[in-house]
Amino acid sequence: MKSFHIIAELYLSTELINDENTLEQILFSSADDAGLKRVDYLKHKYVPHGVTYIVVIAESHIAIHTYPENNYLSLDIFTCGEYAVMEKFLTLFAAASGAEIKSRKLIERGSGELIIS
Repeated sequence: MKSFHIIAELYLSTELINDENTLEQILFSSADDAGLKRVDYLKHKYVPHGVTYIVVIAESHIAIHTYPENNYLSLDIFTCGEYAVMEKFLTLFAAASGAEIKSRKLIERGSGELIIS
């Protein structure tokens, strides 16, 4: 079984990274428009700021963690589905949020050896 894991470092505007409702809408609509089937959802707010969203998808999960003090968002997408769908999600999320993708890695899993590119 081959699976894919994308990890990405994104930077968002101060306004958006502090707007949990809009960020949540972008997360959901990007997943839906990419063709990922949402199964469940968890949101945890940190004090004094920051939030983690975990979206369980039929293919595995999406997780984002915000660090408003740095306008930074870490994003993980893991799927045993098609790689192209993950790419579509990341592209849609970045476009809708105006995020700058500073860095990203693809990890291929399931062959007994991690392949990182």
